[in-house]
Amino acid sequence: MQDGTSGTENQNSHQVVIAIPMFNELSVADRVVQEVLRGVAACAFRTVIVVIDDGSNDGTQEALAILGGINVLRHERRRGVGAALRTAIEYARESDATHLLWHVGNGRVPFRSSLKVLEAVLYDGAEYAHGSRFMPGGQTSGRVSGFRRAALRIGNALIKSLCPSAPSDVTCGVRAIDLSAWERSAGSCLASTGYGAEQRLCIDMMQISSSFVEVPVSVIEQPERRGSHFRWHHTVHVLWPWLSLAARLSWRKFTKRAKSAQSPIHQCLPRSVK
Repeated sequence: MQDGTSGTENQNSHQVVIAIPMFNELSVADRVVQEVLRGVAACAFRTVIVVIDDGSNDGTQEALAILGGINVLRHERRRGVGAALRTAIEYARESDATHLLWHVGNGRVPFRSSLKVLEAVLYDGAEYAHGSRFMPGGQTSGRVSGFRRAALRIGNALIKSLCPSAPSDVTCGVRAIDLSAWERSAGSCLASTGYGAEQRLCIDMMQISSSFVEVPVSVIEQPERRGSHFRWHHTVHVLWPWLSLAARLSWRKFTKRAKSAQSPIHQCLPRSVK
């Protein structure tokens, strides 16, 4: 781990892995990494920056190879964002890190926003922090189609209606984790390779921790690129973990009500006749 600037003893005890997943991000790879390097230079905790290259074939691999100050873990073929998340968690655990920050590699979230999410876990007592563009203080800028804007709003509102405890922006890719808390979780995110892994991570942490917070972030929307990671059919991967959770919670509530509605059965014995 690389040491940041001096800080309190408690701050220096933090060892943070900043994980950045990338797939075919040649146009933004250098900018994203340089922004993170500048951001951590002023941090009073130890950090290591790891980029998970998920089988890029557009020159991203070569661009990352010439950058200093980072570790690059490469999947030889594209395995999905869930596999990248698993690689990041395994790397953080093997590195004896205390915390993991899951940043975005597409340049849509400024690192200063992700840093605020991390600080909520490091200094505010949260065990899991989730970024949100929709909560007060969050914002969206840049070019985004009306259809995409409506789909994001409707999708998040649907999930929130099914699971009131869900974050207001489940599609935000930024989250920070206290790894000691994660060790108590079911770890179901490790079994998924698609976009559902990020949702399962959130659900895992919500189920074992009461110190879950949302942090407002800025998201810079960009026109959909050819070969973009996310396709609309991936929406099913995002929704399914929340639909499954809502179904389980509804079933538990139903069975609980059914049990409470059952009146005790009293056996009526005939009185003895004298």
